[in-house]
Amino acid sequence: MDMELQGVTAVNERILRCHRLRAYVLANDRTPLTDGHLDVYADATKISNANFQHRVNVQVKARGHKAGKNPPKSFTVKSNDLRGFLELRGVLYFVVYINKKTLQTKLMYALLTPFKIESLLKKIPPSGGVSIRLEPFPQDPAEIEKIVRFAAKAQSEDPRARIDFNLLQEPVSITLHSDKTLDLSAPLTLTRDKVNYSVSYQFADGSRVFADHELKIIPEDYYGRYTNVHVEAGDFEYSNPHLRKVDVSTVELTLSKGIRMTMSVEGPTLKSPGNITVSMRPTLEERLHDLGFYFTLLDDQSLKINGTLHTMLVTPSDETGDLRDHLHFLETIANLCERLGVDTRLVDLDSLEEYRGKQLLALEGVLLHGETLSSEHQHVGRISQPIGEWNVQFIVLNDPPTNTWRLYGTFDPNMPGHIVSRSTDTHDAPAIVTVYDVIEYKYLPFTLNLHLENLVAAYQKVSSHAGTDDRANDTVLRLLRAADDVPRRQGEFLTAAAELNSWLQANYGEQPHYLINGWQIAARTGDLSSLDKESIRTLKHQAAREVDERARETELACAILLQDDEERDFFLNQLDTRLAKRFKTWPIWRLTETNSTF
Repeated sequence: MDMELQGVTAVNERILRCHRLRAYVLANDRTPLTDGHLDVYADATKISNANFQHRVNVQVKARGHKAGKNPPKSFTVKSNDLRGFLELRGVLYFVVYINKKTLQTKLMYALLTPFKIESLLKKIPPSGGVSIRLEPFPQDPAEIEKIVRFAAKAQSEDPRARIDFNLLQEPVSITLHSDKTLDLSAPLTLTRDKVNYSVSYQFADGSRVFADHELKIIPEDYYGRYTNVHVEAGDFEYSNPHLRKVDVSTVELTLSKGIRMTMSVEGPTLKSPGNITVSMRPTLEERLHDLGFYFTLLDDQSLKINGTLHTMLVTPSDETGDLRDHLHFLETIANLCERLGVDTRLVDLDSLEEYRGKQLLALEGVLLHGETLSSEHQHVGRISQPIGEWNVQFIVLNDPPTNTWRLYGTFDPNMPGHIVSRSTDTHDAPAIVTVYDVIEYKYLPFTLNLHLENLVAAYQKVSSHAGTDDRANDTVLRLLRAADDVPRRQGEFLTAAAELNSWLQANYGEQPHYLINGWQIAARTGDLSSLDKESIRTLKHQAAREVDERARETELACAILLQDDEERDFFLNQLDTRLAKRFKTWPIWRLTETNSTF
């Protein structure tokens, strides 16, 4: 039995089924590296040079095979042969297994494309061999032609071309070529040891570049999308959750970074959650909302989707008891925050582990349940309670009618009495002031219970006392500085500064420094309009007619607001060294340092 002749015959007979292919494969061929080639034509009815399209080199190996066993799915190729195939831009490699008793043949193949050959050569020493993966060669003519045409297309791969894709323009299309139809309805990872594929990029000038990439293709449904769905469980709501497909019959609905629901799908219908995953988000507001939703769903066994009630059978987990205890802790802290006017979005729960959390629970008992202060605090004084990077400020006062010591939030609008400020370096008379005038700046940006919604009312209450306007203006400046120093609370501080500055203008007139403060607030929020800039120029021209240092400061501030660097430097040089140094400590100078961010 001439095994090589039988192997070549098996290949030729299979190719004969394809009307647009012609096989030129010979037995006992002495041509180095190949046993012939396959030609591809455009028209099956006109096999001619005019219709010739491609030529694919072929190598055929024939091996005997014992009856009753499946043929091997791999074959060893020598490195020298691979290097030769690389010079030929690839080869269609056939291995024909022949049953020694029945002489039946089993035709297997491997597509050795340039990029695949390059990756194989990296795995073996110069004189070694490497195992290649074999697949059954199909019977269907359309499938056979697809394999041969892919082999021809892959000849455009060039491992020697080192392409820097960062230097190329954006492609107009990316094409994935393969020798068989790929299932792109589910996530697919393409590696050359498992799939025959090639990737090409086409550019606007018509050029095409083949790239040696391993690919992971994720269909849009599996990558996911944000939906127009509204989900409710009791008082807890989520809008526009993220929906992604997990497999053919399962989807994952992500309500937040803390709540993910895995649900089965039957057609367009969502079924009960197969699983609910609860993750601990960092802030009090986020975690309280997530756990509130979870336990409402667990207790009610239902939720609303776009207003329609759905039964959802949720089974408690082994951690449910601990989670419910944690929810009670969060609710207690949230009640304390509500009493103190603390924004729960800023409370980082990691900072309340162990000791700090117990301190807050003790304060909650004193403030909300009338528990007695510990003896160490039964005297007039201030308490600063840390919460991570933040703090909560308290003051201890004696209540004469009951002769008990009471704890108040320092900025609580219901705190009894008033605050008197006495200067230690002047002979000025004591002044009635607000609590905002006496808090040290080092605490201001980080204090959570500032009750800034009461800021204007606090100054209105003492507005009949001398110096209130100057102190209120200082508070505006301190709030601007705080907005710059703590970007996370910028909106809160700028809103409060704007409200207090508007109150100053309404009660004390549109003085230049109030106008400038209003404009620098607008500059920070991006709301400085063209009309504002005209007003700034008008004020600058008015100041130019005055001769005092205050007018030079006004001109300098206007130049900063107008982003006129030359004018800014000119007016800064008009101030003496002391005044220039002081000016640079004011919030408006920050606009010169970070103008691009405002």
